[in-house]
Amino acid sequence: MTTHGQYTFQTDDGMVVELTQHAMSRMISRHVHPAEVGNCLARPSTTYPSRGRRLFRADDIVVVVDLARLTVVTVLYACLRVWSDSDGRPSKRVLSRKQVRRMAAEMRRLPRA
Repeated sequence: MTTHGQYTFQTDDGMVVELTQHAMSRMISRHVHPAEVGNCLARPSTTYPSRGRRLFRADDIVVVVDLARLTVVTVLYACLRVWSDSDGRPSKRVLSRKQVRRMAAEMRRLPRA
């Protein structure tokens, strides 16, 4: 994972993107660690274009990037061929309480979506 600041990441094609508060909020509720987002962006298994956005998929997560603002808009689950906005992670992985508190505190410093 390549990071430029704690919540800024470099994509597989060299774009540098920053998390938004909404994306961090979704990461917390869905138990997705920032390192997983960084890995998804740096080494996606698949990418999709979508109306000014680019979707990066790796393992069971999809990271949505706004290409105009270079921000991570949200984080979704990849369940087979369908993306899910639910808050129960298919792989059953969870963040530690300490990590959730740390991410929630940092969320206030991130730009709004």
